[in-house]
Amino acid sequence: MGDVDEDPLAELASRLRTLRVQRGLQMGGLQQRTGLGRTTVSQALNGQALPSEATLVALAKALGADVEPLLALRNAASPVPQARRNYPQLVRATRLKAQPSFEERYLRYVAERHSQLTVVGLDLSRPERARWPLDAAYLELGTGGAAGRLACGQ
Repeated sequence: MGDVDEDPLAELASRLRTLRVQRGLQMGGLQQRTGLGRTTVSQALNGQALPSEATLVALAKALGADVEPLLALRNAASPVPQARRNYPQLVRATRLKAQPSFEERYLRYVAERHSQLTVVGLDLSRPERARWPLDAAYLELGTGGAAGRLACGQ
């Protein structure tokens, strides 16, 4: 398929489209099987937005595919800061110490307490879908490349 290092989001979308075609599913059938909205499925299959883990799990289940490779591509495409990506390793390292520092305890608390986003008014028919991983809503801020640097006077 493609080189994962170049654009993991495009590779993820390509794999999802290939699976849909191999299973002979139309978009409507995939929506029904997953219970996801039309826009969510379309964006995942077109690579327009990074799908949430829950979305990928639902798509993989509906397509009869192993979710692990899809989640690996999602993680590679995720714009989440490096500190958040290294959080599991940091937690393991802190467990090895007898007494974790205040910063380590605070990092663990913040990551556990604030890793979910409640979207009020959405998915009212299914309350379990009202909470989303914060990773799904995170957008990395940055300038627009060379044009952005010129506008900033750099």
